[in-house]
Amino acid sequence: MYYQKHLTFTNYIDHLGELPKCNNNLLIDCETDEEQWLIGCINETFSICDKIIKVYRVNHKQMYGLYLLRKAELQLKHLIKERILYHVTSESNAITSLNDGLNWRKTKRAKFGAGVSFSDDANYANFHASNQIPGNRVILVCSVLIGNVYRLKPLKNKKAVHNIKYPPDGFDTTISSSQRVTMSIT
Repeated sequence: MYYQKHLTFTNYIDHLGELPKCNNNLLIDCETDEEQWLIGCINETFSICDKIIKVYRVNHKQMYGLYLLRKAELQLKHLIKERILYHVTSESNAITSLNDGLNWRKTKRAKFGAGVSFSDDANYANFHASNQIPGNRVILVCSVLIGNVYRLKPLKNKKAVHNIKYPPDGFDTTISSSQRVTMSIT
């Protein structure tokens, strides 16, 4: 099966190929083995997450096309890194975000600079998601393209915040000093 853990996420994405041609729904049901693979990804870092109600695949043709174009661009520059990362938000924010294509320009919180925030740890992403989230939370399991990374330096005062609005010129990704938060503007 293509969902086994020994395969890289890049191989998994390459296997997906094209999105369904006849289905125009934003969310489509996953195959059983794909659903189990995704739940396994979440449970690796969020083992206490035992209330997964439903798993969907996002069917956003424009976002996927832009993803493939950006991936090809980064491959030409030999800068590409592709990682499985998690983003946690409310159900209503998730639908809005997915309809807009995870547009980093619409982000309101920017502790580590502008961008959509992701973490390599689903539990960490859940813990740091806004406490204002009403109702059910949604864990987005995303393949994130990382090009040129700007690493933030540790702050001496734990209550201080980084004074960064955007990554410096030439960078498309900011990573926190803890390496737990990735801000992507690609």
